[in-house]
Amino acid sequence: MIAQGFGHIINTASMAGLLPGPGNVAYTTTKHAVVGLSKSLRAEAAQAGVRVSVLCPGLIRTPILEGGKYGKMLMDIPPEKVRPLWEKLKPIPPDL
Repeated sequence: MIAQGFGHIINTASMAGLLPGPGNVAYTTTKHAVVGLSKSLRAEAAQAGVRVSVLCPGLIRTPILEGGKYGKMLMDIPPEKVRPLWEKLKPIPPDL
């Protein structure tokens, strides 16, 4: 990108990278890191004509709270508490 004088890098973080919340310190820390990396890289890459953005989606309904492939490693939420949590948080479906 530097050689051609233009380009655009888009990193994906999360709303957790902008707004911390209880119970997910490790997740929030990594998302803050992606936001910080993107802001710093934007300032550094601008002189080379390369743009940098960071995408911070809100809550998406994925299997993370129900286990999924990695969910059980990340969060220890009893199954009977998952449904009320989804109803309270009102995540958007992933296919929108």
